[in-house]
Amino acid sequence: NYSVAVSDFENYYKKIMSLSDMSAMVVVEDIFRENNTCYVIEENNDNVPFTEYVAKNGGHLEWDDARPLFMPIISLLEALHKVGIGHYAVSPSNLSVNSEGKLILNGFSTENERKRGTMLKSQLFSGCGAPEQYRNDNVLDDATDIYGFTATLFFALTGNLPANAKDRTKDSRLLISTNTVKRLPPHVV
Repeated sequence: NYSVAVSDFENYYKKIMSLSDMSAMVVVEDIFRENNTCYVIEENNDNVPFTEYVAKNGGHLEWDDARPLFMPIISLLEALHKVGIGHYAVSPSNLSVNSEGKLILNGFSTENERKRGTMLKSQLFSGCGAPEQYRNDNVLDDATDIYGFTATLFFALTGNLPANAKDRTKDSRLLISTNTVKRLPPHVV
């Protein structure tokens, strides 16, 4: 019901606020209830959307540039799961680069919005949504965030997103151009 969803949202953001010291975390200034709704106030900044950042860097990033950008995101995802929540929507659309050149994860929402079969309309990001997010009543966990993370890293390195998870269940190959393969270290490919 609605009151449970509002409480879930508030509790979710309280856990996010507890991780505000992490460099890749969007800064949440306040959480409050008013008019039978829960509001979250995030720090307003002039971050560059990650898709724009990649476009300005030739449409893809080199491994040596992507690696230090993405490492704090891994640490943040680990910390989220340690406090009992996940992001479940890691994608180029939910990342930005701040004025210090650090990658920031935003676009947080409760699990009910990140999978099908719940009381809320799902918001999934094509190419980054894990297969379990497209099936009703499946459990989301750290593997869900790893899927989104690696799909986003794939985008950063190639300039393209992988196919939608529903299509990838039919053909799991990740097609990478020969030029991309040549410029990436073998262990990354």
